[in-house]
Amino acid sequence: MTRLLLHTATGGLLLVLAIGAAFAADDKAADSDKASKEKKQVLDKLASAGDLSGNLTRWGEGTAPGAITLRVTIKYNVPNAGAINNVASLQRQLLDAQRIPNPIDRQAKLLQIQTEMAKNQNNLTTTKEEHYDYELVADDNMKVRHDSPPPQFDDKGKLKPYTPKELKTLKGNDKLPGFPAEMDALKQGQTVKVFLAKPKKNATKEKDDKAADNRPKVTMVLILSEPASK
Repeated sequence: MTRLLLHTATGGLLLVLAIGAAFAADDKAADSDKASKEKKQVLDKLASAGDLSGNLTRWGEGTAPGAITLRVTIKYNVPNAGAINNVASLQRQLLDAQRIPNPIDRQAKLLQIQTEMAKNQNNLTTTKEEHYDYELVADDNMKVRHDSPPPQFDDKGKLKPYTPKELKTLKGNDKLPGFPAEMDALKQGQTVKVFLAKPKKNATKEKDDKAADNRPKVTMVLILSEPASK
């Protein structure tokens, strides 16, 4: 039993050493590079999805014509320094435990260390949440729509519900989400969903690449909610 336990402990140690090599606690540059790659993968996946949802932070007066800044919340994995340091400490404890003369005490200590190792191995990375600003530009024919129909009121000023027929008329093109809205309905602070144009394939490059605008083009903005009242 003791030999089996020692064999298992040694196998666990080799696994931890392999993981430790990949997530070296003293290699901050490697950890930062890994986090940057994780972040880029998340951003690339969002951009390639064809639509983005977030907070409209820049639009309209005071901005360049057609400029849109959308702030989205992203999540990606980063190395967990605490867990990595714990693994390094447990590696040393495991070697020390194998030298305990009493087999019962040695077995108990090895099991304790292995349990702690398993916990930390499952937490070698942690999820980081942060905001990212996408710089976009409105397409020449960009549409604006609202997730909800504009409110209507009766003669007494009370909110009046729409009939199904009225809603169908208001919606117009039923293939598009929401209800038509004017361009001036867009306001900074709104929660919106933007739909992006597909990148043109084999597009002819201009001689002056510096003049090219590589920002993703927004073909439609769907207003989901208005800014929170202050």
